[in-house]
Amino acid sequence: MPGPYRHEIIAADNGTLARFILHADNASQVAPHWHKSLELSYTLSGTISGFTINGKTYATRAGQILVVNPNEVHAVVSQSQGTTEALTVLFPRQLLLTIIPELDTLSFDIPDAAAFTRLQRKAYRRLQHLLHQAASLTRCGEQDVGHNLLLNALAYQLLYWLLRAFAQQQNRYRYRNINPTEKMSRITEWIDSHYHEKIAMADVARRFYLSETWLAHSFRQSVGRTFHEYLVSVRLNAAMVLLFDSNLQVQTIAERCGFPNFKSFAYYFKQAHGMTPLQYRKSRR
Repeated sequence: MPGPYRHEIIAADNGTLARFILHADNASQVAPHWHKSLELSYTLSGTISGFTINGKTYATRAGQILVVNPNEVHAVVSQSQGTTEALTVLFPRQLLLTIIPELDTLSFDIPDAAAFTRLQRKAYRRLQHLLHQAASLTRCGEQDVGHNLLLNALAYQLLYWLLRAFAQQQNRYRYRNINPTEKMSRITEWIDSHYHEKIAMADVARRFYLSETWLAHSFRQSVGRTFHEYLVSVRLNAAMVLLFDSNLQVQTIAERCGFPNFKSFAYYFKQAHGMTPLQYRKSRR
């Protein structure tokens, strides 16, 4: 099994379809990792000398856009003499599925500019313009409702041009081989959908026709944490959404998110966030 590769859990910022992150480094390194989100990387200035996606290495320049499909292993090793600034846009899978139900049958590919069709040339210019706007908004650091609405509008337009010009059916791409990363992705997707239920690793191993020993070893190697740690993190993420967006009692939230009891929920929440669930709710209101 290739790896170990770190698995990231991506959540969007409050009220937005996508997460926008600015990077300003002359030298940076991001270890090989994967996630279920669709990712765009846009070099605003300078160069990124080593951006690797599924084993292929790119040397980007200002104005260049890279797309990382869900579950693709990617890494960055960059050394630059000048100032490098880049924007990362992450579209969490669960949010994308509400807009693009056929997401799992698509892949996104931006070919070399020399091979662009007329539509792709137009779309690429639009994407560059939208990404520059997103970078300016992200740079200002505001977090009010109006700011989030503008970012949301940009996120939808980015998706529109990606779908119109750079999406393709991925049946061959997806099913020619199920690699270990893809296998683990299917397992984590199942956990993401069933976290509210009583889940034991032995049951998951049986469901996917795996040995419990293999699953335990491969889970840590591929995801970067134990099965139990991942399950708890998914439950905590779901609980944070309910604490922020609902008026449900904390005890009810614990039950809905799959924790065996309130004591367990409170323990793991404080361990992860340094405060109790109730303190977190009060701090966000």
